[in-house]
Amino acid sequence: MSEQVVKRYWPEEIVGTGELVVYAQDYDTLHAEAKALWSTYIALVDKLGIDTERAKTADGKPSDVIVSYVEALRAEIEELDSLRNRQSDLLTQTAIALRGPEPALTRYSHADIPSRVKTVVAELEVARGLLREAREAYAEAIHWEDQRPVMNKIDTFLTANNAPEVTGHIENVLTMVDQGERPE
Repeated sequence: MSEQVVKRYWPEEIVGTGELVVYAQDYDTLHAEAKALWSTYIALVDKLGIDTERAKTADGKPSDVIVSYVEALRAEIEELDSLRNRQSDLLTQTAIALRGPEPALTRYSHADIPSRVKTVVAELEVARGLLREAREAYAEAIHWEDQRPVMNKIDTFLTANNAPEVTGHIENVLTMVDQGERPE
């Protein structure tokens, strides 16, 4: 086949000089390399999951299709990296909030965050239960109308998911009651 191609496309004076064999061998080599490159291209397109029907109608060379697809993948990877970094920062901040500041040259693990959060939530529920009991005892022990704001703050804490500004005030009031002082 390669000799026929050479005879067809090369002038007679070159073919007659004995160089036909060299040209035929070069043609066979180039044809094999082109076939191998095409097979590699098809395998790459398949591996990347590129829609071959859409790729056939795309502008540019076949390599442009791969390049644009790889650029889209690169953009997606950057977006996912950004998301991963944000989530990692949130987990790190959560670990620090649960354990306190990290010691020098130390990073807290994120693996135990769920169990630590469950523990903190359980402890918060126990504390709220104790506060409810203290509020009821406090309400029975005193009948001062001027203590209604304190009771309202305790109620706000008990009904809110997170009311840290009330926590310090409640602790102060409970401490004063324990010491037999009248809260202000």
